[in-house]
Amino acid sequence: MTSRHLFLLMYLTALCCYWGTSDAQRNETCLTQQMCTQAGDPTSNFLQCVGLPDTDTGRDHLQNLKDTIDAALDVYSFMRSSLSQTPVLGLELGISVNPEAKAYQDEDLIKVWMEVKLKPLLSSISRGFLSCLSTKNFSCSTYQTMVEELSDHFSEMDPVRQRWIYTFFMYPFLSGERAGCVRPGESSEDWLIRNFGSFKAVARMKDFTALNMVFSGLEVLHLLSPEQKAELLLRPEVEGLENGTLSLVFHTLMTEVHPPVENSTWTTPGYPNPTYPPSYTPVYTPRSTSDDEYSPRPPSPKESLREVVNGFMGVFRPFGSFVREFVSLTHKKPLSEIRSTTLTQVVLNWTLSELAGNYRSQDDEPQDWMKDVLDVEVWYDRVVVPVLRRVLPPGQTHIPGSLKAVFHKVFYLNSDMDSMDNDTMTLDVCSITLEERSCGLTNAVEKVARVLHCVARSNLTMSEETIMRLVVALTGRLDSLVQKFSTANFSEVAHHFQEVFGQADSPALTQENLNDPDFIRLWFQIKLKPLLPSVPPSLLSCLSTKNFTCPVYQALVEELSKHIKLMDQEDEQMYEMYGHMIYKQFMFPFLLNHNSSDPQCISSANSSADWLIKNFGGFSAFAPLRDLYDLNGDFSALSALEVLSPKQTAELVVLPLPGLAGKDVIINTVFDYLTESPKERRLPEFLDHLARLSAEITMPCKSYKIIFERLYQALPSVPPEMQPVVQANIDNLMQTAPEGCGLDEQCPSTPFNDTRVCAGVNSYPLQHHLQMGNMTEVLCNFSLEQYACSELKDFTAEHLVSLLKCKLPGNTSHSKETWKLLLTKLTSVLDEALDVFSNMSKPVIGPEVSQALDVIGEIRVNRLTEDQLRDSNVIRKWFSGRLRAFLPSASEGFLHCLSTKNLSCDTYQQILREFSNQFDQMDQMRQELVVKYFIHPFLTKNSSDSGCVSNSNNSVDWLQNNLGRFSVLVSIRDLLELNTGFSPLSALEVLSPKQTAELVVLPLPGLPGKDVIINTVFDYLSKSPKERRLPEFLYHLARLSAATPVGCPVYQTIFVRLYQAMSALPQEMEPIIWASVYDLTESAPMDCALVPGNQQCPVSSHNATRVCAGVDSSALQQFLDSGNSTGHLCDFSIKHYACSQLKDLKAENLVTLLKCKLSENNTYSEETWKLFFTKASAVLDQALVLLSNQSELVIGPEVSQALDVIGEIRVNRLTDDQLRDSVVIRKWFSGRLRAFLPSASGGFLHCLSTKNLSCDTYQQILREFSNQFDQMDQMRQELVVKYFIHPFLTKNSSDSGCVSRSNNSVDWLQNNLGRFSVLVSIRDLLELNTGFSPLSALEVLSPKQTAELVVLPLPGLPGKDVIINTVFDYLSKSPKERRLPEFLYHLARLSAETPVGCPVYQTIFVRLYQAMSALPQEMEPIIWASVYDLTESAPMDCALVPGNQQCPVSSHNATRVCAGVDSSALQQFLDSGNSTGHLCDFSIKHYACSQLKDLTAENLVTLLKCKLSENNTYSEETWKLFFTKASAVLDQALVLLSNQSELVIGPEVSQALDVIGEIRVNRLTDDQLRDSVVIRKWFSGRLRAFLPSASGGFLHCLSTKNLSCDTYQQILREFGNQFDQMDQMRQELVVKYFIHPFLTKNSSDSGCVSNSNNSVDWLQNNLGRFSVLVSIRDLLELNTGFSPLSALEVLSPKQTAELVVLPLPGLPGKDVIINTVFDYLTESPKERRLPEFLDHLASLSAEMMLPCDIYKIIFERLYQALTSVPPEMQPVVQANIDNLMQTAPGDCLPINMKCPITPANDTRVCQGIVSDALQSYLETSNTSNVPCNFTLEEYACASLKDFTAEHLVSLLKCKLPGNASHSKETWKLLLTKLTSALDEALDVFSNMSKPVIGPAVSQALDVIGEIRVNRLTDDQLRDSVVIRKWFSGRLRAFLPSASGGFLHCLSTKNLSCDTYQQMYVS
Repeated sequence: MTSRHLFLLMYLTALCCYWGTSDAQRNETCLTQQMCTQAGDPTSNFLQCVGLPDTDTGRDHLQNLKDTIDAALDVYSFMRSSLSQTPVLGLELGISVNPEAKAYQDEDLIKVWMEVKLKPLLSSISRGFLSCLSTKNFSCSTYQTMVEELSDHFSEMDPVRQRWIYTFFMYPFLSGERAGCVRPGESSEDWLIRNFGSFKAVARMKDFTALNMVFSGLEVLHLLSPEQKAELLLRPEVEGLENGTLSLVFHTLMTEVHPPVENSTWTTPGYPNPTYPPSYTPVYTPRSTSDDEYSPRPPSPKESLREVVNGFMGVFRPFGSFVREFVSLTHKKPLSEIRSTTLTQVVLNWTLSELAGNYRSQDDEPQDWMKDVLDVEVWYDRVVVPVLRRVLPPGQTHIPGSLKAVFHKVFYLNSDMDSMDNDTMTLDVCSITLEERSCGLTNAVEKVARVLHCVARSNLTMSEETIMRLVVALTGRLDSLVQKFSTANFSEVAHHFQEVFGQADSPALTQENLNDPDFIRLWFQIKLKPLLPSVPPSLLSCLSTKNFTCPVYQALVEELSKHIKLMDQEDEQMYEMYGHMIYKQFMFPFLLNHNSSDPQCISSANSSADWLIKNFGGFSAFAPLRDLYDLNGDFSALSALEVLSPKQTAELVVLPLPGLAGKDVIINTVFDYLTESPKERRLPEFLDHLARLSAEITMPCKSYKIIFERLYQALPSVPPEMQPVVQANIDNLMQTAPEGCGLDEQCPSTPFNDTRVCAGVNSYPLQHHLQMGNMTEVLCNFSLEQYACSELKDFTAEHLVSLLKCKLPGNTSHSKETWKLLLTKLTSVLDEALDVFSNMSKPVIGPEVSQALDVIGEIRVNRLTEDQLRDSNVIRKWFSGRLRAFLPSASEGFLHCLSTKNLSCDTYQQILREFSNQFDQMDQMRQELVVKYFIHPFLTKNSSDSGCVSNSNNSVDWLQNNLGRFSVLVSIRDLLELNTGFSPLSALEVLSPKQTAELVVLPLPGLPGKDVIINTVFDYLSKSPKERRLPEFLYHLARLSAATPVGCPVYQTIFVRLYQAMSALPQEMEPIIWASVYDLTESAPMDCALVPGNQQCPVSSHNATRVCAGVDSSALQQFLDSGNSTGHLCDFSIKHYACSQLKDLKAENLVTLLKCKLSENNTYSEETWKLFFTKASAVLDQALVLLSNQSELVIGPEVSQALDVIGEIRVNRLTDDQLRDSVVIRKWFSGRLRAFLPSASGGFLHCLSTKNLSCDTYQQILREFSNQFDQMDQMRQELVVKYFIHPFLTKNSSDSGCVSRSNNSVDWLQNNLGRFSVLVSIRDLLELNTGFSPLSALEVLSPKQTAELVVLPLPGLPGKDVIINTVFDYLSKSPKERRLPEFLYHLARLSAETPVGCPVYQTIFVRLYQAMSALPQEMEPIIWASVYDLTESAPMDCALVPGNQQCPVSSHNATRVCAGVDSSALQQFLDSGNSTGHLCDFSIKHYACSQLKDLTAENLVTLLKCKLSENNTYSEETWKLFFTKASAVLDQALVLLSNQSELVIGPEVSQALDVIGEIRVNRLTDDQLRDSVVIRKWFSGRLRAFLPSASGGFLHCLSTKNLSCDTYQQILREFGNQFDQMDQMRQELVVKYFIHPFLTKNSSDSGCVSNSNNSVDWLQNNLGRFSVLVSIRDLLELNTGFSPLSALEVLSPKQTAELVVLPLPGLPGKDVIINTVFDYLTESPKERRLPEFLDHLASLSAEMMLPCDIYKIIFERLYQALTSVPPEMQPVVQANIDNLMQTAPGDCLPINMKCPITPANDTRVCQGIVSDALQSYLETSNTSNVPCNFTLEEYACASLKDFTAEHLVSLLKCKLPGNASHSKETWKLLLTKLTSALDEALDVFSNMSKPVIGPAVSQALDVIGEIRVNRLTDDQLRDSVVIRKWFSGRLRAFLPSASGGFLHCLSTKNLSCDTYQQMYVS
C-alpha cells in the first residue's frame, strides 16, 4: 500500500472525531466512533434533502458529499463571523421550489456568500471569474447589495482590478437583461450610487447614457471624476449641452484640477450665471451676472417619452455629416485596417467638428480632423484646444498643464478600449480562474443555498453547534461510504477520493477565520488534509500570504506536523521532498512576511525552543539555521539544542553566524550536550554533517583544534560501538583541516575504564578455562573483550603471541580501550611477546593492527626518554624488532605522535628505513600517511638541523636518507621546500618519473633555465630509456602539461628532443614517443610552432587511452604470445592489435595483416592506425618492401588513412638531402609506398607538395603516380592535381613550374603533369607555364582542354578562327583516334556555360557541316547532336545555318532525354547478337539511350513498324536522338519500309517524318532538289509510307526548298496518291503549308503556269486531288488565267457553287455562268454530283446576299430540272428549292409559283427526335402495316428507303383521322422522302377510304398540293383525264378538308372551264 493510500485510511478513520478540544459541545457530539455515524431524524432528513441517502454510492455521490461538506463549512464559517446576526434563519426559499434557482436573488444569502467566499479573495479574482459572475441570475437588488459590499473594499484594490470589476462584471450585467436596473422616478445620483458605488469613478460617461436613457451628467456633476467631466465636455451631444452648460462643466472641471486662488482669472466675471442642478453644490460659485440667456435644465426623469425622443433626434441631426466623414476615411484607408480605437476617435472628432463648427469664424481654415488621430498631442491640439478656447473666460488664453493632463487621460482611455482584453497584471498566488465546466466559486452560492434550504426543511435549529453536528454527520457519512467501498476495491476508492478531494481550491478565509484556531483546525481537516502529502505548491504559497494570527498559524503547523507523520517515512526521499516544500512554500514565507501585532510570532514563545516548536513543529528540521536567525534575531540555538536537528547543530558549529558566542563556546556547549547521551542525541549523524559541511565551508584553524580536542576526549567516553565512528570522522576532518591545524596535544592517551569495557561481558568461561591450567594454547573462539575482562595472572608471552596471531588479522574491529585494558594487564610480558611476534610473523595488516599499535605506542613508545629516542640501539630494538610487523598499519595518530618526538636525525632516519622496508606492504593511503604525519612534520621542525641536511653528502644521499622509498610521494616543489639546497638535476637517478616531469614543467625558483633542465633530463633518460622509465616520464609530462600553463619555448625544446629521440632510441620506444608528441600537441598553445623545420605537415594524435577504451585485447595477446601467429592473424581487428604488445610481430605477419585489413569494409580512425603502426614500427619498412613486391593492388577504404599515417611516421622524417636524392625517392615511391599511392589523400599529397623536392625527384614521384593513374578513381586523380602537382609547380622557386629543362610544350606537359595533365584546364596550363603552346601540343591535350582552347578567351594565343580551323584540321584527320566526339561534347557544354561571340559559332558551324559530309557515317549522329546543342546556346540573332539549311533545327540533348532511363537490359540484348525476337519489347527512348552500332536496316524496319503504330508518344528530341544514332542504316531501312504494302499509321509517324526531314531532306542540295530522280527516290520511295502523316512543319519546310515546277509536281503527285490515306486535317495542311506557299512564291514561273496546256491540265498538275480543298477565288489568285467554266469537270461541287454565288472578277455574267453550270450538271446529274452542288448552293446563298435576278434564273433552272432528273433526285431538288426560298427576297418567287411554299428543314424538324426503335422495327418487319404508336415526326426523321405504297397507306390511315395536328413541315419532309410511292399510295387510299376530316388531313393536302398539283403543267391542268385522276381519284378523300390556301392556290391555276367544272363536281 502506498503512502497516499495509508494516509487515506488514517484520514477516513480520524476525520469524524478529530476535533475534541475546541469546545465541550463537540466533545459531547462525538465521543466514540460509533456515535459519529449515528444521526437523529432531523439529520437524516437533512441528508435526504441534500441528496445523500444511505443507499447511494459511486463517484458522483462522493462529489455531492464533498460539495455539501464545503457548503456546510461555509455556513459554519459565516455563523462564526461578525455578520452572523443576519437573519439567515428567516431565509424563505420555499419548500416546493428549487433553492438553487432563487439563490442569486436573496440578499441575505448573497451577503453570506460574499462574506465567506468573495471578500477573502478580492485581491485574487480574475477577468474570467468576473465574466462568469456577470452571467448569474442576480436581481437588481442582490446586484446592488454586491456593489455596496465591493465598494467597501474599493480602496484596497489595485487600479487594474477596480477596472476589471467594472468592465467584466458591472457593465456586462447592467447591459444585459436587467436594462441598467433603472427604477421609475429614480434620480441620476441615486441610480449612479446604487449601481456603481465607488466604481463609478472608473466608468465612462458614454456607458452611463447607454445604460440609462434619462441619465443626466449635470445632475451628478459633483460625483464625476475630472476625466468624466472632460468626456462630458467633449461629448456635448449626449447631454444636449449649449454654451452656458459647457461653461458650467468646464468651470467645475477647472475648479477641481486647478483650485481658485485670490485674484485668479478663473474667478473673474465672464461666465454666464449657471443654473445648477438641485443636487449640485459647486465648490466655488461664480459671481452672479445679469446674463440670463442660458439656463440649462437637465432632462427630468418625469419628462414624457416624446420629449426624450425629441432630445435624441436633436442629437442625431448632424449624422449626415458623420457619414460623409466616415466615407472619406474609408477612402483613405482600407476598412479592414481601421481599428476600433480609430473608429472611436473618428466619431469623437466628428462630434467635436460639428460642435466647433457652431463657433468657427468665417476666417477659420478647414481642418483635417482625421489626420494623426492616434497621436495624443496632435489630438489635443486639433480637437481639444479649439473646444476649450470657446469656453475660456474672455481674455484668457493660457490652459493649465493640470487640465491638459486630464484630457491626455481621456485620450488614453479611448485608446485603451481595444486593449481592454489585453490588460495584464501579475496575478497573486491565490488567483482564481474559471473551471472548465462551471464558474467554480460562483456556484458556491447555489451550494450554500441548498444547505440552508435543507436545514430549514429538516427543522434544525440554526446555530454553530447544529452546523458543526451536520459537518460531523457528513464526514461520518463519508467515512462509512469509503469503508463500504474499500471492502471491494481499495485502489478504486483511492482513485475516486483523489479525484474528488484532491483538487486544491483557493482558500476563501474570512478575517474571523484567520483569527480562529478552532475553525482553522476544522478547515484543515476538510480542505488541506485530503491533499497530503503532496499539497500543491501554489496552495502553500497562497496560504503563506494569508494574515493568520500567530495562534491560528501555529494551529495549522501543529496539524500539518501531526499528519505529515502519517506518511511512509521509510521513503526518506519523498518525506524530505514534501516536508521541505511545506517549509519553503508556506512556513518560511509566512513568518518572513508576518509583520502584524506579533512579527514572526516571537512574543508568544517562551524560549527559542518553544518558538521553534510552535512555529515549525515537525518541519523545523527542514529549516536552515541561518533562516531561523533571519526570522528571529533573538533566537538562541544553544538554548534550543534539544530541538535542533543534527544538521542544524553542525551548521551552528561550522557556519559564521553573526551575533553568537565565540566558536569555542559553541563547540564546547554542543559537545557537552551531545556527549551526555551520544546515541539519543544523535552524535554520529551530527559528526557526519559536520564532516560534510567542513568540506564545503572553510573553518578557522582554531575551530578545528577545539573539535579535535573534544573528539579525542569523546573517544573513551562513547559506547564501544561508536568509537570507530568517532575515529572515522576524526580521519575525515583531518583531510579537510588546513595544514598544522591538528591536535595540539602531541600524543593523545586513550583512557580505559574496565567497568565500562566489561559491562555485559561474560568472562567466566574463559576464566574457567584458564584456571583449569590448560595454558598451552589460547582459544581463539573467546572474544578480545573476554580476555581483557579476565584475570590474566598466569598469562605468558607465548600466550599473548598466540592471542595476537588470533585477533590481529581479519576485519573485526575492537575499541582502543579494550586493547588498552588487555595490554596494560599483560604489560609484564608485552615486550617479550613483541620480540617473539616480530621474529616469527610476516607483517599483519588490518584494522586491529592499527588500534593495537596505537595502544603499544601509548604504553611503550611514549614512555621512551629523550636519550632513548636519540639512541640508535633502542630505536633499532623497537622499530627494527618489536614493532616491525605492526608498522605497515601505522595510523595517522601513531605517526603524528612519533613525529613530535625529540628524535635525532640518525634515529629518525633509522625509523624511516624500517618504514621503507615495509613500503611494499602498505597500501597507498598508508604510504601517504607516513609522508603526511611523520616525514613532513619531522623534517619541517624548526630545529638546529631542519630537514636533516647537514649530515648528507649530496642531494641523492639526503633524499635516500631522509625520505627513503617515500620520496616518490613528495612533489619536487616540496623537496625543494624541505631542502633549499636540493639539486634535482644531480639527483635524477633517484627521482620518480612524475617528479622528473614536474622538474621539466613546473616553474621552480632557484634552478637553471628550462632549456638546461629539459636537455639534461632527456640526456639522462635517453641513455637507458627503459631502465630509467622514459615512458612513465612522458606520461606524466603529458598530464602535467595539460594541467599546468607552459610557455611555448618549453614545448619547442621538448619537441626538438622528442623528434631526436625518435630516431635515436630503440624502435619499440617509437610508439610511446609518438603518443607523447600527440598528447603534448593537444595541450600546447594554439599559435606555438611545435614541429621542427622538416616537419611542416600536421601531426595527428594517437592517444592509447582513448583508442583502447573498452577494447579487450587479451585473446589477441594470448595468441601472439603463443608464438603460433600464422593462421588467425586476420581474425582480430586493427584496434585489437593497436591495443596489444607487438614486440614479436614479424614483417610477414604485418604484410598479411595489411592485405586483409586494408581491403575490409571496417573503418578505423587515423588515431588507431597511428597507434598500430608506431607499435609495429620495427618491422614496418621491411613489410612495405614485401607488400610492394606483390602483384596484387591493395584497395579498400582504409588504405588512404594507412598511407597518411605512414607518411607522418616515415616520409615526414626524410631530410632535405634525402628528399632531393633520386635513389631514396625511388626506394619509397617506386617501392615501399607504390601499392598505397592510388589511395593517397589530400592531406598526404599536400604535405608531399611542401617538401623540398628537386624537379627531378618531383618528376620521379609524378611518374609513379602516373603509373597508378588507372587504379585511381576520378576524385583521387583530381586530388593529385589539386594538392600535389599544382602546389609544387606554383612554388616560388628558382625554376618555378620546372620549365627550364623541357625541350618543348609536349615534353614539359608529359614530364611535369604526366597523365594528370588531362585534368588541368588549359588556362591553368598557361599559368603554370607562360611559354606553353597549346596548338603545338594538341596531340597531348584532352578533348576538354581542346574545347577550352576553342571557347575560352585565352590571352597571348592566335585568333579564334585560326585556333578553330587548326583544331578541326587536326581532329578531322583521324576523328575516332583523336576523340572528336568527346571534343564536341565538351565544346557544347562549355559554350552553354561561357559567353561566346557569334563569329566563333559561325566558324564552328561551317566546320561542323563540312565534317558532316567528310567524316565516316557513324560520326554523323554525333555531329548532329553537337549542332543541335550549340544551336541552343548560340546568341538568338546569330545566323548559324549554311545557305541550304533554312528550316528550324530541333535539339536532341542526350542527357536530357536519357535522364532516368535504364537501357542496360536493351544494351545486353543488342550485344548478344540475337536481335530477331524481342526488338519491340523496348521503347524508342531505350533505343535512343543505347549504343546502336549493331542495329541492321531490317531491325530498324521492324522497330518502325511496331513503334510508329503504337499509342505511346515520344518527344521529337527522342526520335532525333534515335535516328541520328541509327543514321547508318536509316536510308536502307526507309527503302525496305516503302516496298512493303502496309501503310504505317500512328501518332508518332508525323514526328518521325519531321526528324527524317531534318536529317535527310534538309541536307539535299539545290541540284538534288531539282533532280527528278532524287525526288522520286525520296518521295515516291523512302518517304512514301510517311507522307499521309506529314506535319505542317515538314510541309512548310518542304515548300521553302528550291524545287523546280517538275519536282514540285512530282512531290504533289505522291501526296495525291496518298490523299485517301489522309484525314481532312492532313489534306488541308498539304494545301496550307506546301501547295499554296510554293505556288505563291515570287519566282520566274509563279504558280507553275507556263508548262500547262489548259486550266484542267494546270489544276491537275499543280493541285492534283487537293484542288477540291481550294476555293474558286484562291484558284483564280494562284492562276489569273484559270478558266473555271472550262474546267467544270475537275471542280468540286463546292467550287462550282462558289462559281455561281461569289462575285468573281474577270468571268462572264452570272446568267452565263448559271446556265453553263446547270447545262453541265443536268446532263448527268448523278455522276456530276448535282445534289452536293445544290447543298453548297443553298449554304452559300444563305451566307451571301444574292441579287433577285440570280435567284430567278436559279429557280427557273431548278424547276426545269425537276422534271428531267431521276425520280429519286426530285426530293433533293425540291428540298433545295425550299431552302433557297427561305433565303431569297420575298418578291423573287419563280414566275409560275403563285402559291406559298412550305419549307422543310430536316435538321429543324428532327431536333430531339430519336427514330432508332422505329427504324429497327421497319428493318425487321415483313408486314405491310406499320405501327401507329410511333409519332409522325419519328417516321419523317427515319430512313424510309424500303417504305412501300402499302406502308404509306397504313400510315395515312393511322395519322390522318382524329384531332392530332402536325406541322406542314413534318408532312412535307415525310412525303418528299416518300415521293416515289406517293402516287400509288394515294390511289389505294382513295379507293378504300371514306372521306377523312380533321386538321391533319388539311395539312397533308396542302403538302400534296405543293409537291404534286403545283407541278402540273398548263397542258395537264387543262386535260380532263389528268384532272379526273387527281381530283376524282387520288385527292378525293382529302377534299372535304381542303384549306383556304389550297383552294386559293388552285384558283390561280390556268384551268379550262371544263377542268374547273370537273373539279367542282369532285
